Amino acid sequence: MRTLAKAIIGATLPALCAAPATAQSNETPAEGNSIVVIGEAWEKEQEKIEDQSKALIRPTRTSAPVARYFDSLCLTTWNISERFAKVIQQRIEANAEEAGVKLAEEGCAPNALVAIVKDVETDFERLKDEHSYVFGDLKKYQLARAERGASAVRSWNVVQSRGRDGQPFQSIEIGIDGGTGGGQSAGRDVALNQQTSGGRLNDTVRRDMIMSVVLFDIDALNGASLTQLSDFATMRLLAQTYEAEEDSPPQFSTILSLFTDPIGTPPELSRFDKAMLQGLYSLPASARYTAMYEATSSSYRKLLADELGVDLESAE
Repeated sequence: MRTLAKAIIGATLPALCAAPATAQSNETPAEGNSIVVIGEAWEKEQEKIEDQSKALIRPTRTSAPVARYFDSLCLTTWNISERFAKVIQQRIEANAEEAGVKLAEEGCAPNALVAIVKDVETDFERLKDEHSYVFGDLKKYQLARAERGASAVRSWNVVQSRGRDGQPFQSIEIGIDGGTGGGQSAGRDVALNQQTSGGRLNDTVRRDMIMSVVLFDIDALNGASLTQLSDFATMRLLAQTYEAEEDSPPQFSTILSLFTDPIGTPPELSRFDKAMLQGLYSLPASARYTAMYEATSSSYRKLLADELGVDLESAE
């Protein structure tokens, strides 16, 4: 592991503003899966998929829409040697494209970061001190949640509310009488949605991921492959997810168990993982996070049907 660490980790900590630097699935269709795809047994399978979705998808505190990338993804790496950084970046970008995420042109301004560091706690603090913009306007509880993290990972998503047409909200000051008798305003800032389209039947707000970060601790990687690290990072960068819990093994294999059940973790994105991402990025802009449950099961079913060569429309 130390030999790998010396090879994979960068010798220096380059500025984040620097230029951004396939395996076969381990899941094979089980016998009888064609019946599951097109028959009554699918309803039970669907319940299991939606239950696992509920365990891994991080809910919002309000009824706000589910967050995702609407702008093109511009990925960069930090503290990773050039040849390994290229492998990781290409893998994540390929995963993103497969999920339906647009990729930015070369020379873009990074809005996603993956790093492998020697001491995740120390470098988390270093980011706060030297590159605070990667935390955006995270609230205290969100920053504390990212700081706690897991033994091997620190991960967070910076989200911005925008109008359904993609226009950021404008901050305006609302004046209130400060009780000075001079007509001065104590004032407070509020967000104003200035979108040009809207309607009673359509929600007028969407939530854009504008920065996502994944920090891996080199001493806690436990022999994980570059593909596994890249695919785990993909899930944390593109969707607001939890890691699988150690005391509650998932029913469907997922790369999100990489640091809680490394032996049982697939070598790459599982069918369930792909279904979760494809389900998320197929939803309407204003969809709530709860819509991901059904979207994941629907995408899972389509992926399985494709693997089995089953035509769902004609079968039903």
